[in-house]
Amino acid sequence: AGEEAGEEAGEVGEGVASWLSEVEAARRVHALAGPVVSEIRRRVRDATGGLTLSAGIAPNFLLAKMGADVNKPDGQHTVSPTVEAVLAFLSATPTRKVPFLGRVAEKLLQEVLGVRTGGELLEAAAEAHCLFSRGRADQLLQVALGWCEKERGGDAGAMQKGISFSDTFGSSDEPAALRRQLWTMCEGLGASMLAAGLVGEKLTLRLKDSSFEVRSRAAPRGAAIGSAGELYARALPLLERELRRGGAAEGGVPDSTRSHARLRLRSIGVMMTGLSRVRAAAGAEGGGG
Repeated sequence: AGEEAGEEAGEVGEGVASWLSEVEAARRVHALAGPVVSEIRRRVRDATGGLTLSAGIAPNFLLAKMGADVNKPDGQHTVSPTVEAVLAFLSATPTRKVPFLGRVAEKLLQEVLGVRTGGELLEAAAEAHCLFSRGRADQLLQVALGWCEKERGGDAGAMQKGISFSDTFGSSDEPAALRRQLWTMCEGLGASMLAAGLVGEKLTLRLKDSSFEVRSRAAPRGAAIGSAGELYARALPLLERELRRGGAAEGGVPDSTRSHARLRLRSIGVMMTGLSRVRAAAGAEGGGG
């Protein structure tokens, strides 16, 4: 029995040593990330004649995306890979800066629970389960903890929730140029969906204007689509509606006295959700014939 206990203790010790080695390696990589990202930003600026970009460095995609918003339009922000650093970062982050939260959920959190930051969201996790569905409340808790759902382990064949394509360009208020940019985004998304064998039912258009304010507009859920032409046909009415509404005054606040102001954009993104496999749909049709 003593020998067995000694062997088990040895295995545990080896496991702990391996884990500590991986943690130390991750910390070394994280320490190198700052200079590397800074160099990437410099090279982009030099190669494009001055195009600026912001970046986030963090333990996962969600936190890095949030970090990239901190020092816009030309800077970077690092969230250290420790529990304390992650929670400190989230505690000061407004809920409107949290990706994937959505305007409706943000409004509910503010008006019903008084939640305006990631820290307050974590404190109100129990109340959130009374306000939202269980799945949505669990998702909000994950966000408040800085847990990125995309990087969870699990079934490699599980269906992804969404697919998107976006780009940043020199700001423009020319409708024809913005339509061309939208077509380019739909081409890119269509190619990605074709390569992945996916079609989707719900399209969301994400627009970022020259003051870095973001507008997300969703088309009604419809038939599953995936080609560039189909994506463009569903996205174009959303863009046209925003072009008619025009731009915003200083600070991103719409100004009704300047109805003639044109919308100036610097980024367009298209996302599809409600995904399904093309091959599965084709197989089902073949079986019915």
